[in-house]
Amino acid sequence: MERRTEKEPRNTKECVSLMIICYRRCSRYQFECKGSGECIAIYNACDGIPQCSDASDEGPELGCPALCK
Repeated sequence: MERRTEKEPRNTKECVSLMIICYRRCSRYQFECKGSGECIAIYNACDGIPQCSDASDEGPELGCPALCK
């Protein structure tokens, strides 16, 4: 039976998730756009005005109100 320490990832997906957390491009005061990886000020996320080219800063998964089109 293989033994792991608690901090070792269990699978590739978990490893990738850990790498994203460890190697973030944006500071803790910034939001990282999903598609481009660009960083915007955290207060611009969910403000009703998409700053990310893919509008991921206004996405429903963040709990933002729906944008009127």
